[in-house]
Amino acid sequence: MRRKLYAILCVIVLLSLNAGLGGSPVKAADPVPRFEKSECPFDVPKGRTVECGYLVVPENRHKLDSKTIRIAVAVFKAKTKMLITDAVIYLEGGPGGHSLETARISFSNAFAPFAAKRDFIMFDQRGVGYSEPSLDCPEVTKAAYEGMTKRMTGEERIANRLKGLQACRDRLAEEGIDLSAYNSQENAADVNDLRTVLGYKTFDLYGISYGTRLALTVMRDFPSGIRSAILDSIVPLQVDLYADIPANADRAFNVFFQGCLRNRQCNAAYPQLDKVFYGLVARLNQKPVTISVRHPFTGKKYNLLIDGDLMIELLYHALYSSRVIIYLPKIISDASKGNYQLLQEALGGSLVQHEYVSAGMYYSVQCAEEISFDTVENLRAADKRFPKLGKAFDVESYYHACRIWNVDPAPEIENKAVVIDRAKKIPTLLLSGEYDPITPPRYAGLVAQTLPGSWQFQFPGVGHGVSVGDECPYRVALAFFDKPTVKPEIGCMSTMSQPQFVTR
Repeated sequence: MRRKLYAILCVIVLLSLNAGLGGSPVKAADPVPRFEKSECPFDVPKGRTVECGYLVVPENRHKLDSKTIRIAVAVFKAKTKMLITDAVIYLEGGPGGHSLETARISFSNAFAPFAAKRDFIMFDQRGVGYSEPSLDCPEVTKAAYEGMTKRMTGEERIANRLKGLQACRDRLAEEGIDLSAYNSQENAADVNDLRTVLGYKTFDLYGISYGTRLALTVMRDFPSGIRSAILDSIVPLQVDLYADIPANADRAFNVFFQGCLRNRQCNAAYPQLDKVFYGLVARLNQKPVTISVRHPFTGKKYNLLIDGDLMIELLYHALYSSRVIIYLPKIISDASKGNYQLLQEALGGSLVQHEYVSAGMYYSVQCAEEISFDTVENLRAADKRFPKLGKAFDVESYYHACRIWNVDPAPEIENKAVVIDRAKKIPTLLLSGEYDPITPPRYAGLVAQTLPGSWQFQFPGVGHGVSVGDECPYRVALAFFDKPTVKPEIGCMSTMSQPQFVTR
């Protein structure tokens, strides 16, 4: 069982996070946008035709003398030669999540069926992964490792992270990168330019997590080129994402604990699981334990210091995946008895999550489009409303991080709901997971109010990334692109159940 859990966690890391090769921005000489073909930076899946290259666009479209940047793109050609001229373009989460570094694995395991009848496009968004320049922050990754391996208070962890962030910002600014140009509005224009230069008249958007916010921005700014859209685990523009984090985490935790309570076998094996968990958190905060954890890809061993805050973070991130949710009661119960073997396996994924996100892009987007519309008092109050979550989230710290990152605040439109005119409605599939800890089902309801022609579905027992988390929503998503104007058939949902928790 431990080997199975370890393998699952490795695949989840690749699918949910998907460091880059940096490079100097190219000079604006030839007309832009343009597409420059190149070799693929990853191993092409056997039996597939993949065309790779770089989309060349201005770094900042608001500046006439802007230098250009290169966005790494891979076009997985349709398996069958049918007369379907639209393409599916996949929008990665994060923001800052790498898409192409593990494209061979993620395409083969999750996306290949989408490329049966139409081309499927994956790309590293501006500032991300193989795109040039890359806004990777090894200084932040180093601070994250130190926070997990050294004895630090919550305040010391935050101070160390902010120090790493300052070092990254100073370095990127010295390289001449306009950090304020890495945002969803420019990202959306990149998507539209990509459609144009590749010659597609229309395309289908497929976004997960932050990819849904990007999709909504494309739908707002460039609606004429969109045939349909799948928004999975939705981030509405109008929500207060960071102030919502503690409340959304608490909601998901309660769903999980109630799920075990209602499951006869789980409740018998792990009675009062919520009390056991928070008791474990309190003990670990008083007396942390050191656990040896192996990096899932390099094999290197790290001694992680596990306190209660890190235990809360583990539960939070584990709820992203229905494949991991089923192990959580046993992980919690075993750890409460001093048995950390399963916890060791689960923590392997936490070692690599920072390595597959370009942190500079993350902060450029979130500081401009989320934190700039918030106040330190509001974020502080959000933490205080849920004292049992301790310092696990400490959303106030994002305010201080964004003061360091110092990018231009986004215009007011980036904090308003995307409203699509009924006469120009875009067929849209809205997918939510019951256990999702960061984009709860109510977010989909907010988006549905202003998207005529949308269908909203909440799937039981599923976490974040619904369409790649369970067979039923996966089948619904696949069928949607064939007939996006017809209400999806969701009969398979009747066969879904609450998680089948592991009890031995």
